[in-house]
Amino acid sequence: MEDYSKCLEDLEAAMMFGYPEEMQYKLFDRKGRCQLQCDQSFEAQESLEMASLLVQKSKLKEDDKHKFKQEIKNTMQTKMEQDVKNTHNIAFPTILEQHPALPGLCDKIDVRYNSEQGRHSLATQSIEPGEVVITDSPVTWCLSFNYALTHCHHCCKSLNGAGFPSPLSRQENIMFCSLECLQTASTTYHKHEAAVPLPSLFRKEVGHGSKGGYDEISGTVLMALRVLTQKSCSFFTDRNWLGDAKVDYIESEVNDDDDDSYMFKTLFNMVTHHADRSEADLLSTSMKTIFILQLLDAMNYTKLDAKHPLGPLIFHILEAIQYNTHPIDEVTKEVDPNKNVDLLEIGSAVFPSLASCLNHSCDPSTVRVCVGNQIALFSRKRIEVGEEVTDCYGFHYTSLIKAERQKRIKKWFNFECNCLACSKNFPVMANLTNKMSQKTLESLKDLLEKFQWALKNKHLKKSLDICIQYLQKLKSLQVPQPHKAWEAGSHALSCSLWAIYGNIQ
Repeated sequence: MEDYSKCLEDLEAAMMFGYPEEMQYKLFDRKGRCQLQCDQSFEAQESLEMASLLVQKSKLKEDDKHKFKQEIKNTMQTKMEQDVKNTHNIAFPTILEQHPALPGLCDKIDVRYNSEQGRHSLATQSIEPGEVVITDSPVTWCLSFNYALTHCHHCCKSLNGAGFPSPLSRQENIMFCSLECLQTASTTYHKHEAAVPLPSLFRKEVGHGSKGGYDEISGTVLMALRVLTQKSCSFFTDRNWLGDAKVDYIESEVNDDDDDSYMFKTLFNMVTHHADRSEADLLSTSMKTIFILQLLDAMNYTKLDAKHPLGPLIFHILEAIQYNTHPIDEVTKEVDPNKNVDLLEIGSAVFPSLASCLNHSCDPSTVRVCVGNQIALFSRKRIEVGEEVTDCYGFHYTSLIKAERQKRIKKWFNFECNCLACSKNFPVMANLTNKMSQKTLESLKDLLEKFQWALKNKHLKKSLDICIQYLQKLKSLQVPQPHKAWEAGSHALSCSLWAIYGNIQ
C-alpha cells in the first residue's frame, strides 16, 4: 500500500513539473490503477476516464487509441462488477463503542427522564453525520402474512428464491430463509404458533375485502402473542412484571444474567397511556386479550381461565405495543438519488432500546434503516453535546403542515409535539428557502453531483462519504435550518444508507 501511495505522489509530481501533454494519458492510467490498489474506487474511475480522454492528444495510431480506450473500459467495468458483488457481503452496521448499560446504544448517549419529556436521550459527545447511534433487535415482531411466500417468517429478510417450509405448520405458506432461522423459530415461538392456522385469520385475500380475514399490519395481536410464545408460561407468571413496571425506570447495568429478561422488562416499562384511554378502547383491548388467551389455549401453551394470571399481562402488553411499534421496511427498487427511496412495509416490530430511549421529532436527528427485522439508526446531521437524539414516528415537517402533524400525532401517539419544527412552525418542503451565495451553491452542487454519480455507478461507500462531507460542509458554512440544502443532504444520506444496507442477505 505504501508503494502505491508513493507512486501516486510521483505521478502528481510529474504533472507539476510539466509532463508532456501527449503523454499525460499514461500518467492518468497509472494513477487510476494505483488508486484501485489503494481502494480509492471513485477517484480511480475519475483518473481512468481522464486517461481515456487524454489519449486523443497522444501520437498513438487510431487503432492503438481505440485499443487503449477499450482496456480502460474493461478495467472500469470489472471494478464496477466487483463493487456490486461486494455490496452483498456488507455486514449489519455495528456500534464501535457500546453504551455501558443499555444494549444497542452508542456510548455518546445518556438516557434521562423528566415529567415533561419522559425518557429521552441526550448527546454526551458530538456525533458526526452518518454515525451509528442505535442498533436494535425486536422484543417482538411479526411479518405480514401477505409476504409469507416471499420473506422469512423469522428474520423477515427476502427469500430470494426457494426457502424452507415449516414441518410444524398446518399452512404451506410459512417459509424460512435458512435452516438456522427454521431451527431457532421451531424451538421457541413457532412450536406453539404452528398449532393454530394463524395465516387464515390474519391474511387478507386479494379481491375478497373483509371476507378473506384481516391483515393487521400493525400486528398488535400477533406481536402480543409472540411476546408470550417466545418464553414459557412460567417465565411470565413466576415474576411480578406489572408490579415492577416503571415508566421512569432507566437501566443502570445489564449483565449476562439480565440478557434474557432485559427486553421483556423494557417492554413492560414502556408508556401505555392507560389513564387516557376511552371505554371503547379499553373494551377493544379486553376483547383482544380474551382472543389471545383463546389462541394460547388452542396452542396448548396454557389452559383458558377467566382469571388466568396472563390476562392482565396481555392487556398491558397490548397497550404498550400500540404506542411503541415501528414498521419493518424493505427497499423495493434500486435506489435512485433523484427520487424518494421506495420502501415497502412488510411487518411490524417493537424495538426495546429504540422505543424506550428516543422521543419523536418532526425534524429528527436520525434516520432509520431496516435489515430484515433488525434496525439501525444513523445520525442525519451533527448532533452537538447536550442536544436531544430523536427519531421520527412518521410525520415529518417537510410533508405535513404543523396542524395536520399534531392532529395525527395526538391521535396515534397521544401526546402534544413540542419539537423545534413545531415550536418554530417550520414550512413544508415546497415553502422551504433555498437562498444562499453563488459560491456556496456551487461548492454544494459539486458535492451533490459527485454523490449522484457515485450512487448510480454503485460506489456505495464513496456515495456515503460524499454525503457526510456535504452535511459537514453545510455545518461549517453555517447554512441555517430549515433549508432545502439540509433536506437534500438528508435525502442523499438516506439513499446511500438504504443502498448499502437495504439488501443485506
